[in-house]
Amino acid sequence: NATVICATGQRNKEGSRRQTNMKAQGTSSKDIHQLVGELNSAEISTQYSLFLYAPIRDWTTEEVFTALELAGDKPLTRNLLGLRNPIPGFMSDFSLL
Repeated sequence: NATVICATGQRNKEGSRRQTNMKAQGTSSKDIHQLVGELNSAEISTQYSLFLYAPIRDWTTEEVFTALELAGDKPLTRNLLGLRNPIPGFMSDFSLL
């Protein structure tokens, strides 16, 4: 049994089609407390459980770009605050191209 949390970069303000998709996926208004509730009430099974979550769903465009700026172009190496390896990941730079 494995639990998988899929954190997407979708935002409600990206357009009506995106917001419709997020509503269909159940991520347009789900907060962290609801996600934890889903995890706590999940049934034990032999297959994996997939939970969808959009942590930046209510961010503005400016907030997204500020976060990207703070992370820097090598977020696993350093950022503007001088932190080394501030964001853990299992692949180099999250395997971004």
